[in-house]
Amino acid sequence: MTDHFTMAQDLRALVPLRRIMGFKALGGRFQKPERPPMVFDELWWSASLAGLTGSGLTCRASVDDWISQALARTPRRATDCRPECPCNGQQKPPPSETAATETAPNFLKWR
Repeated sequence: MTDHFTMAQDLRALVPLRRIMGFKALGGRFQKPERPPMVFDELWWSASLAGLTGSGLTCRASVDDWISQALARTPRRATDCRPECPCNGQQKPPPSETAATETAPNFLKWR
């Protein structure tokens, strides 16, 4: 499964020209407007990546729309609206006692 939130955060951190290049580097595809446009819908750019499609009057606007859609589809926690974490905010469990005693060197053996 692709992580839309991570890709959108990475793209949003870039300057606009780099966003377009980064979008293409992630495997995104653009569809240019048709020339000459017969109806208003044919004036729009389309940006597709990981099953989401953004559209806008410019290439930059279509990437920005894709970013906003990706951030909107991110599952959020009900308590504080932060993105859900697979660990649910918990730390990693401590190593078991036996593994720690077997691997830890005993510096007091020489006494």
